[in-house]
Formats: sequence, C-alpha cells, structure tokens
Amino acid sequence: MNGRHSHDFAALFENLTEQTKQNLLSKFSTELSIRNNTDIRALEESMSIVVSKDLKTNLSHWASVFVDLRYAFDFMDKYKGKEKTMMFFPEIRNAIYNAIISHESTWEP
Repeated sequence: MNGRHSHDFAALFENLTEQTKQNLLSKFSTELSIRNNTDIRALEESMSIVVSKDLKTNLSHWASVFVDLRYAFDFMDKYKGKEKTMMFFPEIRNAIYNAIISHESTWEP
C-alpha cells in the first residue's frame, strides 16, 4: 500500500486477505481473553465511556496516530472536546506477531 494510507492501520487491515484478517481477529480475541481488564473497567466507569474491544474498531482508532503525532500542533485543535480512545497496543502487537509466526514459523527471531 503506497502513499496517503501507508500508515493507516485500518486501511492496511482491510487490504489483507480474508484468511489473514480472520487469523488476526482470532489472535486479538485470544489476547483480550487473557488480559486483566480491571483498568479498562475503571476507565469506562470513571469517564462514562465504553472502550471498544474489537480489533477493527481499535485499528480505526489507531489509524491516524502516525499523522496525529507528526502534526501534533494540529492535533489539539482537531480533537478539542473529543475523546479518542487508543487502547490495547500490546494486544494488537502480540496478535500481529503471533499471526506472522503462525504463517511463517521460520521467521521467529
């Protein structure tokens, strides 16, 4: 994927094969099932929000993170008064790593 969407995690995910998407969804679900979610429940309660626990929604929340950090001076105005929940980085990373290893076991470092 080139150009404008090369750092957009949601767009990158949508361009994967269906088999790879299903593998990542499964791995992410497994990661969340073993995670201690006490912090998530506390955050939801204290901020009166619901934190999405599905991979596709989380990837869409993370989709613009590269651009948002690159242009941090615009970020504050862009999201003023809005919440942008960015959770589960370790679980997303682990799901991607485990999907790669399950597809190409010789790659394991």
